Amino acid sequence: MTAAGRIGLAGWRHVVKLDPDKPLPAETVRRIAASGTDAVLIGGTQRLTRAKVLRLLWRLRHAPVPVCIEVTAMACAVPGADAYLVPLALNTGDLQWLSGRHLEGLARVGARVPWERVLAVGYIIANPHSAAARRAQAAEPSEEELAALVRYGAGILDLPVVYLEYSGSQAPDAMVEVAGRCLRRIRAAGGRSRLFYGGGIAGYESARRRLQQVDTIVVGNALYSPRGLAVLEETLAARDDALREGDPGCPTS
Repeated sequence: MTAAGRIGLAGWRHVVKLDPDKPLPAETVRRIAASGTDAVLIGGTQRLTRAKVLRLLWRLRHAPVPVCIEVTAMACAVPGADAYLVPLALNTGDLQWLSGRHLEGLARVGARVPWERVLAVGYIIANPHSAAARRAQAAEPSEEELAALVRYGAGILDLPVVYLEYSGSQAPDAMVEVAGRCLRRIRAAGGRSRLFYGGGIAGYESARRRLQQVDTIVVGNALYSPRGLAVLEETLAARDDALREGDPGCPTS
């Protein structure tokens, strides 16, 4: 069985992303994991250490949903996750974030990689002001460039996930619509990629809007605000309403 099949990727509509560098109380982590989200993703950009990743993974050890690690650094290559999402920065200005770091890592630990748990994810880092964009030297794409990036990730590379990331704020609606339209056409021709979106999802309305456009929303930064648990409840309610009312997202047919 593929990694996507093992973790039920096709059924994910709501994912929580927790940053090892932003600690939350253990009880809050437990409540997030048991909230009814479809999966928990451990990932971040800055000041990652093996100890921080392992601490958060340990706190999630009883989660009733898949717990996955976004492997953005060697510090994230720790045992115990249900899956490992390896990011390929499709719009990077520095090829180390597309292939260089990956080859270095495989040279060090390639013989120990649990391939049945590995998923490649094509990231389009679209907010130029985010920490991830600065690190990967990623520029905000035009609509034409965005369409080409989606076609490259979903059509040429046939990645299981294309992730439109606009960390820190909401992406323009037109940008998300372009990505969704391109992906739907590729999937209608037999492609398998799912469209993830993360950025500025901070309540019911923003979650519901994105669930009409994409397969999966990723709720992250808002969980660290004073109303983080309320945001979680609202975005889960949006997911539930979307499922009940048949919001299409990026349908497979």
